[in-house]
Amino acid sequence: MLTRRVAQLGVRFVRTSAPICSQENQGESGSSANQNNDNFPDVVTDPSSLPPWEIWRRRLELRKPILQRDEKPVQKVVWPPNYVVPETGLPKTKEVFHCRESVHHQPKRMFKVCKFVNKMMVDEAIAQCKIRALKGTLIMAEILEEAKKRASSEFNIEYPSTMYVADAFAIQSEIVKGAKRHAHEVWHVHRYRYVHVFVRLEEGPPPPTAYRYPMPNGWVKMKKYVDYLHNRTVKYGL
Repeated sequence: MLTRRVAQLGVRFVRTSAPICSQENQGESGSSANQNNDNFPDVVTDPSSLPPWEIWRRRLELRKPILQRDEKPVQKVVWPPNYVVPETGLPKTKEVFHCRESVHHQPKRMFKVCKFVNKMMVDEAIAQCKIRALKGTLIMAEILEEAKKRASSEFNIEYPSTMYVADAFAIQSEIVKGAKRHAHEVWHVHRYRYVHVFVRLEEGPPPPTAYRYPMPNGWVKMKKYVDYLHNRTVKYGL
């Protein structure tokens, strides 16, 4: 059940571009990637030449959910060096994927912790989680420290501190039921819930907003309310 569930959720981390699945065909896929870049006139080799809002507009296009049947499941993906994502025309950023399975914590409480560290620098997220000193935040701090350690040891990232928490979510795994006896032979069922916690670290500065769209400010809400007042009509009026 875990393998099937992870396969269903792993599509969030899959890009629509064609990856390299082995070391033998790196040259062939590298030439095909260059051919794909020729088909996109908006390919940008230097991201600093674009404004920040344009870079994040292109990246957010890849965050849209994709159905599992639209993608082929992949286990190990090897990207060529200096690979340019055809959908955005930007160089592919370095990413680190990490998971801790069967964490004894309630899914609803872990959901709040994941939202708390979302789109936050990894060092800042670890410090904030340790300051709160709750069970969920301390678990999240340990998971982020493990992901940061893997970034330097396994993914060969020189400065893991420059990464931010791009994704963090928890999925309920197993539920262990127990019984507790009260007075007068009253028995209640206790459910011990476990979750799988997934995090994804991405290199670079975090986006300006933690949500897909920026939160409306007071001026936007006022304009919307004024438009509503101007568009009022008298019901059954002539």
